[in-house]
Amino acid sequence: MKKCLIILLSVLLCSELHSQILATDETDENTGNRIKNTSWETLQNDLHYVVYFRIASVNEVHFLELKLIIGSGKAFAIDQGRELVFTFANNSSIKLYNIEKAVTYDGGGSREGKLYRSTHGLKVRYALSPDDMRALRQNKLKSCRIYTDDGLIEPQKIIKNYHLIVRALEVMGERTSP
Repeated sequence: MKKCLIILLSVLLCSELHSQILATDETDENTGNRIKNTSWETLQNDLHYVVYFRIASVNEVHFLELKLIIGSGKAFAIDQGRELVFTFANNSSIKLYNIEKAVTYDGGGSREGKLYRSTHGLKVRYALSPDDMRALRQNKLKSCRIYTDDGLIEPQKIIKNYHLIVRALEVMGERTSP
């Protein structure tokens, strides 16, 4: 019985350690840009929303990238400048802004071409300032609102899985110290 428990704990620990990795760390040979991306991870996956995320950077300019599916693949768009608002337990908040218009397309919300390949979704990219990253690391999340061209969505399970965003910032080299 003890052996089973030790094996189970080892498997769980290893899966947690490998859940967020630096998937890309390279210099583009044509542009000379240094590109870093964490792996895509799941923030929410249920009947209401599918939300994957990763942290990306180009020459140390950071982004929060999301892949989104609403319901069973509703068509929607997120225009340039639309906000993603994180509100924290201390009632402070940060607003991230989409850097370019995104429109749903078949497979747009899929995680690296796997599940949901034929479902309408989109990939959107929000700029992250050093102050935004510090706030994300140092605060407890209370709510998340993503503004689309049709209104707003509030994926609730992001709150539960928020630690994955903090972990991704650590993986990118953005430590949790102030």
